[in-house]
Amino acid sequence: NTEGNYLLALINSILDVNQLEHGHIELVNKTFIPAECVRESTEMLRPLAEKKEQTLTLHVDNEDAVVSGDAGRFSQIMINIISNAIKYTDVGGRIDVSLECLANSVCRFTCTDNGIGMTKEFIGRIFDDYSRAEDSRISHTEGTGLGMSVVNGFTELMGGRLHIDSEIGKGSTFIVEIPFREVTAEQRKAALKPHEDRAVEYLRFSGKKV
Repeated sequence: NTEGNYLLALINSILDVNQLEHGHIELVNKTFIPAECVRESTEMLRPLAEKKEQTLTLHVDNEDAVVSGDAGRFSQIMINIISNAIKYTDVGGRIDVSLECLANSVCRFTCTDNGIGMTKEFIGRIFDDYSRAEDSRISHTEGTGLGMSVVNGFTELMGGRLHIDSEIGKGSTFIVEIPFREVTAEQRKAALKPHEDRAVEYLRFSGKKV
């Protein structure tokens, strides 16, 4: 449920920041489909956006792109950014998420909202632990202020780049580019095969009981 997800995110953020500070995190290198990763991350947070009557959209430019890297950490980056957009966007607002798969297995994740926005001064310290925008409109907002510290730490650890555009009262745009490893033709085929066979699997188990 929503409360459980918030609690889990809180615990994970505290643990991740501690591990990042002490250099105890090792990246996993496994083949995965970025489109599935961003879709799962976005759908996990959709109930929170719906609770605030927000419009949450997702666009993926290449459903069949396959890369190798740490899908779990990439997902944490996206979840932290999207959840922040939901928190700091008013009821009825809009959040647009997109994923582009560029040359050399680089994935560009973009999240744009029409929320409260940030000053340039605040953007300069957004990666400090426990940093939160001081605004009377969001004084009641849940959160630890650790999310962006986690985003920045994982982005750097994965050799990526993070860019932020924001204006008070007009919203924010977060862009993360991560250079993943390229995969072989065999790895790509193996990763996409379950994706292609999924409809067949649904039919095979339809009506069965466990």
